[in-house]
Amino acid sequence: MREPLLLGLFSPASKGIPENADLERRQIAQEILSKYPEEFVSLLFLMPNGTVYLLEPFVCQQNLSTYDLSFRDYYKGATKSNNHTLLSNVITCLSTGRKQVQLTLPVFGMDDGNQTISRIGVLSDGLNIKTYNEILQALNLSSQERIVLLDSNGTKIAHSDPEQQSSRLKSTDGDASYRNLQSFNNAVKGETGTV
Repeated sequence: MREPLLLGLFSPASKGIPENADLERRQIAQEILSKYPEEFVSLLFLMPNGTVYLLEPFVCQQNLSTYDLSFRDYYKGATKSNNHTLLSNVITCLSTGRKQVQLTLPVFGMDDGNQTISRIGVLSDGLNIKTYNEILQALNLSSQERIVLLDSNGTKIAHSDPEQQSSRLKSTDGDASYRNLQSFNNAVKGETGTV
C-alpha cells in the first residue's frame, strides 16, 4: 500500500481507477474484506487531495455519487494527523445509502532507507456496525446497566440493549438525545469515569 499511486489511471467515468487497474492494491483490499467479512464492509483508498483512488468492492465504487470525498470528516482528520488511526462520525455511505463509520489512517510513502517521505493517500475501512451491536449485546450487564457507543456528534453507533435500533440504517430522534447526557459531554472533553 505504500507504493506510489498510479495517478494517471484515474478515470472520472470509473469514479477512481478502473476495476482492472492497480490489481495488487485491489487484491489486498479484496483479501482483507474476505478475511474479515463481519468487521469490514468496504476498503477505500483516497488520493492526497481526497479523490477516490479505489474502493472495494468495486460495485461500491461504481455506485458512488461523487469521487471527491475531501469533505468527509475522516479524510480531513487523516490529513491533519501524523500516523493516527481515526474513527469517523456516522456517515451515510454514498454508494449504498446505509449508515456506517470509517476507520481511517494516513498512508505514507517510504524512501530506499525506510524513511517516511510524504503522505501518498488515506486508507479507510467501512466498519460493519452490526458487529459492534453484537459485541455490546453479548456483555453480561444487569438490567440497570447499558453501554452505548456514540460518535463525536452524539449519534448512536451501537447499543447493548437489543431493543434499541442502532443508527446503521437511519438516524432516529432518540440518537440526538445522547448529546445532552452528562456522560457524553464528559467524554467529549476527554474525561473518564462513570455516571
